[in-house]
Amino acid sequence: MTMASSNTPIPVDDGFNEYESAVKRQKSTTSKVWDEMTKLECGNKNELKAQCNHCKIIFSAKSSSGTSHLRRHLNSCLKKVNKDITQYTIVTQPSPEGVPSIKNYKFDVDECRQTISTFLVCGKHSFRTVEELRFRYMMRIASPNFKNISRQTATRDVLKYYAKERDHVKEELAKAPGLICLTSDNWNSEHSNDEYICIIAHWVDKDWKLQKRIIRFRALFPPYDGLNIVDELVLCLSQWGIDKKIFSITLDNASYNDVMVSCLKNRFRANRAILCDGAFFKYIKKSGIRRKRFYDVADKSFHLNVTKKLRQDVCAEYSLILSCAAILDPRYKLNYVQYCFNTIYGIHASDFVETILINLRLLFDECIKKSNSMSSSLAGSSYVSDKNPVDSGLDEHNDNSADFGGYFDESDDYKRYLNESSTRSEKSQLDIYLKEPELELNSQIDALDYWSKSSVRYNELSLLARDLLAIPISTVASESAFSMGKKVITPLRSSLKPKTVLAVVCFDDWMRAKGFSAEIGCKRDDDDADDDEDDVSLVAF
Repeated sequence: MTMASSNTPIPVDDGFNEYESAVKRQKSTTSKVWDEMTKLECGNKNELKAQCNHCKIIFSAKSSSGTSHLRRHLNSCLKKVNKDITQYTIVTQPSPEGVPSIKNYKFDVDECRQTISTFLVCGKHSFRTVEELRFRYMMRIASPNFKNISRQTATRDVLKYYAKERDHVKEELAKAPGLICLTSDNWNSEHSNDEYICIIAHWVDKDWKLQKRIIRFRALFPPYDGLNIVDELVLCLSQWGIDKKIFSITLDNASYNDVMVSCLKNRFRANRAILCDGAFFKYIKKSGIRRKRFYDVADKSFHLNVTKKLRQDVCAEYSLILSCAAILDPRYKLNYVQYCFNTIYGIHASDFVETILINLRLLFDECIKKSNSMSSSLAGSSYVSDKNPVDSGLDEHNDNSADFGGYFDESDDYKRYLNESSTRSEKSQLDIYLKEPELELNSQIDALDYWSKSSVRYNELSLLARDLLAIPISTVASESAFSMGKKVITPLRSSLKPKTVLAVVCFDDWMRAKGFSAEIGCKRDDDDADDDEDDVSLVAF
């Protein structure tokens, strides 16, 4: 079985289309926007349109699109003469001079509801919070125009704004200049004993900043084996449109991952979606990292001699990709990697270092091919000349003099002699980079910032560095690196339906990426089996 083509629709229940297919009854168009909008019938019933009664602009009116975009247009329509002045409030705002200034403030219901959704999700609050008297009193004091909402409405709002933000994340992934690295791990629910798969995308954006987004947090169905997880992973990549942009996948040390890696290799090779046709598809075992961290803590805290155990664990395997990434750190480069391997492997270190260099050059060659295929006109040379600029200027002057019959009268044999005996050579960007001296070992620099500034000189090597430095070395998030507990969903969210858990976890992660902090709540959500969540209509993925 091969991966589905990105051009072929996937006719399966993917977990997103249930938002629009679960509508049990057709709602009437009770929105006030239809007082100022006219529905237009089209040949295709799935392509409904709406026309503004004021400026005559036509918008999409599909039921899955909602009416928020129509309401936003009516709020800003320039040809709308009679605006609802009851929505405006006169407020005072301090000016830079300290003198209060008066301005009109318009209450935006949609923005307020989105803020409440962000408050509930990022603050780890129960959906029942919106029904508490203190919350409603606070909102009434903050804005008398605010209408109270129920926990069912709050749930629907979270699903709606999750779908809206999901489109933004999908656009970010599509615009990612480099390849995308994935981590996949499983979570458990204490409340329902459900198993969830968590897939996180890692990439470096156009500003050379490392980005991370959760793109999948979906309940799995038994059996929880490698084949089932492979199907879920491949489906996720196809839905997000990144199946052609995957560079690496980092997994944990679960027993089924051996089967999973084998299946993924075959599928990616058949689809030619991964760099080097799957030759560099690696996965990193988390258990070794945990043991090393345990040994380090034991040595420092209890003065236990665990050197032999640690040495045996390290010698069992080594990370090729991690070594390549270390070479592309300007503080380490090849000398530091050689030093580490000599310390660990002794006389066998040269074999490991040679293997690393061979694979690094293969990766660089693949990066050159990719760059040239993308745009031959914009792709720069993958070689950096060793010529002295002064010598280059003299060569150009001599060539011009010969073309115009200048004072040089060398014979053809002499010219051939000069060409054959020339010591000038062209080296690859990787060779030039490795021969340059390393930066100070303890210098506090950002490797991505270094490659951002060096991208003009090492235009193609910087592309490889951007992809390699985006690979996470573990499925454990940095903020949980020293937590030895299991990955479980808290009781606060475990009572929710799987689709609500997906929306809450992803929306929380996406909002935190925008700067919203997460605080731990202590409340518990009621089982939303009584919530009318099935009456939700959102855009399918």
